[in-house]
Order: sequence, then structure tokens, then C-alpha cells
Amino acid sequence: MRPLGSFALVLAALGVWAAGPAPAAEAPESPTGLQGLYVTIHTVRQGETVASLVQRYRTTRGTLEGLNSHLNLDALRPGDRVRILSRPGVFQKLQPGLTVSDIAQVYQMDPRDLLRVNGIANPRRLPANGELFIPDAGPLPYEAQRRLSRKRATRAVRAPRGAFGKPVSLPGALVVSAGYGRRISPIDGQPQLHVGMDLVAPWGTPVLAARDGVVSDAGFRGGYGNLVILQHANGYETRYGHLSDFVVKEGDHVTEGQVIGHVGSTGDSTSFHLHFEVRQGGTPRDPRRYLTRYF
Repeated sequence: MRPLGSFALVLAALGVWAAGPAPAAEAPESPTGLQGLYVTIHTVRQGETVASLVQRYRTTRGTLEGLNSHLNLDALRPGDRVRILSRPGVFQKLQPGLTVSDIAQVYQMDPRDLLRVNGIANPRRLPANGELFIPDAGPLPYEAQRRLSRKRATRAVRAPRGAFGKPVSLPGALVVSAGYGRRISPIDGQPQLHVGMDLVAPWGTPVLAARDGVVSDAGFRGGYGNLVILQHANGYETRYGHLSDFVVKEGDHVTEGQVIGHVGSTGDSTSFHLHFEVRQGGTPRDPRRYLTRYF
């Protein structure tokens, strides 16, 4: 694991002093993104080992490894500077094909707690260093690592490359009342870019997840009305607007075809329908190209 970056020296904050003069310490500062945590820089003295540091700071070897990839912890030398996090845990890489929910599941955590500890307010904006801190955890057992690897492999095969599942539970072909592109808004009569597709459906029709993913938002969102946003592999995102209600919450993992809500007419809407969007890397795409088999 690579270090989290340049952190403040906070030996004085912990009240931990070695024999002889102690190095100067600045005010405590949280590591980037981590909530309520800080880092101590310990200068190794003669005879100290990784085991003695683990005992002294009540941490774990895995936590030290996650912050000190620049050091050989089995051969510490006097003068080495060891970063020590104020809470034990491990750092888990967010590899392509894995979601926060996947990682939370193998570590037996609530994904919302994992997002909170890592200071992630928006699940769509994950840490730039591609790592999550898992508090009070140790290295994953071999079988748990295998489960994550299988998820990655499965997602790689099933990643969307043109075909999505049907987003509404209706027999037969989909009926479009407004497609993707420029149009005159039915609300204010002004020209606008309609970045989604409006699918006609009776009130209460089940709305389905178009792909496996994780719920990044579920709530009332202005013109969208009741909105659910799902994040998928390969940077894809789908949005489901104007719902009468939703039956999922932020952080939930969903599978393709799972009911996530029901058709309504909330927000800026003039009739019962599902507003469906597909985005990749944040850029809106024409949903029709992903739903061709349903027309």
C-alpha cells in the first residue's frame, strides 16, 4: 500500500515520549478523508521493532504496513520515521469491478459506516488513491479474498457493453413518449436538452434495476421528483426519475431486474412515466442504444 500522504507530527497529542529529547510536534491533523483520525510520526530508536511499536501504540502490523510501504518493517533502523494511525485497521484497494458494498460485505460492515469513516459524502466520488480504510479490521482470510476476486471476474464479464435490462416491468415493447435530444420543455415551453428517455407506464408499475450496481442516491431531487441513481461497472450510471416511491436506500447493492421503486409522476412531470437515463463517466448517453432489444 502506498502512504496516505504528508501528515502532521502529533507525538505530543498522544503524550507518548521516549527517553531523551522528543521531536517537535505540530497540531493534530486528520489524514486526507479519514474522519476523527490522526497520524503520529514515530522516530525509531535503538532496539525498537515492529512488534514493540504494535504493543506500544496498540495498533496492528497491517495498519503499519498500510501507511509505511516505504519501510522494511522487519528491519527497522534507528532514525526511521514510522507513520502510526490513531486507530487500527487495514487499507483495501478499490479495484475495477468492486463496489463499496462488496468490500463492506466481506469485512462484515455496513457500507454507510464505511463511507462515513472514509469521509465520502458522495459514493460516486471515491478516494483518488483508490483505497478504503477498514477500521478495526485485519488482513482478509484467503477465502474472503477469493470471493472478492470472483466478484471482480463476474463483473468484468457482465459489464455493460451495449445491452441493459428492461427498466420497467411491462410485457411487450417499450413505448417512448420523449426521447433523448433537443426538445421544447413541456413544463416551461423553453428549448432544452432531454438527457434521458421517457417510458410510458401506468402508475405503480415496478421499476427495475437495469444492471447490477450500488445505490448512490435515493430521494426527492427537484425536477426529477423521486429519483434513484445506480452506479455500475465501467463507469456506467443509470437514473430513474419521477417515481411514486422507491424501495432501496443509498448504499444498497442491487441486481439486474430487482425492483427499486414504482412509476409515478413526481417532480416536473405531466403524466405517469419513467424518466430513464444512462451516463458513462458522467456524460449522458442515448438510452435507446442500450435498450434496442426492447423496441
